[in-house]
Amino acid sequence: MKQKVPLSKMIIDKNAIETQQAAIANVLSEYLPQLGYGKYEDPAKAIDEMREKLKAAGYDEVKASIQKNIDDFKAEK
Repeated sequence: MKQKVPLSKMIIDKNAIETQQAAIANVLSEYLPQLGYGKYEDPAKAIDEMREKLKAAGYDEVKASIQKNIDDFKAEK
């Protein structure tokens, strides 16, 4: 049976969020490897710091932009 993927043909407008995506990638590359290898004495504190940096990097703007792309795509259908 073929599985339906309703957003498979949607195209995300990356131009609007390119700078934020790069900043988010930098934050993730700073924290994820160290978290994965248990390098932080207090991982919960490190995760909280990472979340703060992700928000400062534009996470909410990226999320809102992608959601707008999804909403627009669904409205066209």
